[in-house]
Order: sequence, then structure tokens, then C-alpha cells
Amino acid sequence: MIFSLFLIKPTLQQGGIPFRPPNFADVYLIIMALSAVSLFLGIFLPFFSKRTTVFLLLLSISTILRLLFIYVSPYPRMDTYDIIRLGSLGLIRGENPYQMTFIPISEPNYKGVEPNYFSYTPGILTFSVPAILLFKDQRIFFAIANIITSILLYLIIKRNKKIPNTYSLTLPLIFLFNPSSYFIILRGWTDPAVILFLTLIATSLVFNKFKNSVLILLAIVATTKQTLVFIPLFFLSYLQKGLRALFIVGILSGFIVAPFVIWSPKDFLQDTVLFHFKNPVRHEALMINNLYYFLSGSDIPPIILISIIVITGVFILKKQKRKTEEIYLSMGLWYFTFFLFNTKQAFVNYYYFISSLILLYIALKISNSTLSEE
Repeated sequence: MIFSLFLIKPTLQQGGIPFRPPNFADVYLIIMALSAVSLFLGIFLPFFSKRTTVFLLLLSISTILRLLFIYVSPYPRMDTYDIIRLGSLGLIRGENPYQMTFIPISEPNYKGVEPNYFSYTPGILTFSVPAILLFKDQRIFFAIANIITSILLYLIIKRNKKIPNTYSLTLPLIFLFNPSSYFIILRGWTDPAVILFLTLIATSLVFNKFKNSVLILLAIVATTKQTLVFIPLFFLSYLQKGLRALFIVGILSGFIVAPFVIWSPKDFLQDTVLFHFKNPVRHEALMINNLYYFLSGSDIPPIILISIIVITGVFILKKQKRKTEEIYLSMGLWYFTFFLFNTKQAFVNYYYFISSLILLYIALKISNSTLSEE
């Protein structure tokens, strides 16, 4: 919460806000005031007798803060926001997002780049289209996803009756007031939705309900963006009839992807595969390669980085234990390696994703601790 309070101004400055509302200064003061209240309530949470009421108040403040951040940046100039919003609107009109050309972005990183790519895989459209239809801005859905995730984290921890109420409230608040979470919402990255789906899967497994939905959610997650295609592998040793379950996820993923492949195979291949291979290395990204680049002036050979990623992945999957929390620990460890040693790019939202997985692992570990001891 302290970090959230001090990072609000730089977050707004870096969020790409060319169309601030006339009352921006007033809104900024409201944001600062709400953050200060959150800070006070968070610090003194253990001393309140009605902690659940305070938690609900903080939940409400966090929701308002997210919506205010969206309000002060109604149209962030970023390719992720544009292609998801405009691609979804195009699909609603009957257009193929993979054949669309989007609005050029006047930022240094996009100079000379023709925005004729919908670089996500089709799973993202399963939730971005409904979000656009309902809210006009997909970021409102991402903000709601954050709130639902925090409530699910609370329910997962609360399952262990021996855990004090303060602890079951604290972890969801850490998730909600993650310093980068406002920036993630502001820029329109999809990670809040992905984390929500993974949390829904964890909730289903922990409470042993709606298990058929797990495979559907895994298919949506695996087809949301290319980096997430590996996620079903981490559930292989846990799910009953693992290979059969993996096969079903593959079939469901095929149903999501196939219509767009059939619609225009060339455009689909260009946007989802070739575009990423042709993309230059982003030397402002958060990767080991860039540290080496700034010290030596050259990139680490991709074969070395890919070998580290593959070897680490095989090792983690072989050592993964058959427990719910181990799925998310293994996932977090491997994706940390995957992003850190990436050959192309890794930004703050990638590490937000990992930190959320770690919190989800901790929640599951707490939830299952009584059962393990018994």
C-alpha cells in the first residue's frame, strides 16, 4: 500500500494519457486521498475488531481507484489496448481481426511500424468481446477480474479454519494493492483476466466443484496469448487421466483457434507466429539478455537462452509434486525463467503475472496445510 501511494503519480505519467479529463487535477487529489485512507486502514487492520468490514471497505476503495485510473486515461496510446479493443469491435461487426489495420501509434518504440497485426491468439476474444459489449472498455472487466480474484483468494485461505482472520484478509489485500496492478489496468494488459481464470481453476480444484470447467478455462488461457500455451502441461500430473485431459484441452483449444485459421490462414500465421519471429529484441525489456547487451554491446546467442528455458522446464515438470499448490509454484518458477531468459521481450506485466502466481501458491499452501498435517 505504501508503494501504491508513492507510485500513483509516475504511473499516471507513464500511462499514456493524451486525453486527460478537464478535472484531472481534482481526480488526482481524490486518488491520492483514497490511497492515503487505504494506507491507514491497511497498517491498522490487525487492531480493528471488525476486520472483515475493513477488508470490504478496502476492497471498495481498490475498485474505485481502478475505475478512476481508467477514467483519467480513457484512451491509452498502446498497441495492446488498441488491438484488443478495435479487434473485438471488428469481430462484432463481422470483420476478421487478423486482417485489420489499426491506428498508428506515435511513440518512439512504434515509429515506422504499420499496425496491421492482431498479435494475440483467439482465446483473448472469448472474454474481450463480451467485455467490450458490456463495458465499452475491456479494462473495466480487467479491474473487476482483480476484485473477484482477491475474493477467491480470501475464500481459498478461509477454507482452513485454523488460520486467523487477519491472515486470510492480508493476502488478498497484498494482491489488490500490488504497486504495479494500477499500471497493468491503466495500460490494458490482459494479465488480470488470465490470473482470474487460473484462480477459478484453483478454486474449482480446492473445493472439488465444477471440475468440468477446469478444462474449458485451461483451453481459454492456453489460447489467450502464445506464451501461455505451455500452462496445461503443469496440470498434467494433477488431473485424473492426465493425457486424456490434455487431449481434451487440445480439442477445445482447436475449437477456439480453428475458425480464424480457416477464415484466413495466411493472415493468422503472419500475425500470431511470423510477426513475433520478425520482431526485433526489445532492449528496454526486463531480461538477462539486455544486461549483457548493455555491458558488451551484443546479444546472448538465442540457442543458449532457449536451452536454459527448456532444460529448466523439463527439470521443474519432473520434480513437480502432485499437489494443487505445486502446480502454481512450478508454473511461477518456470515462467520466471522463461521471461528472465527470453530472447525478445519481458515487461512489467510479465512479472506481475509471476507475482500473482506466487500469491496464489501461498494461498493454496495455507489452505491445504491442515489437510497435509492430518
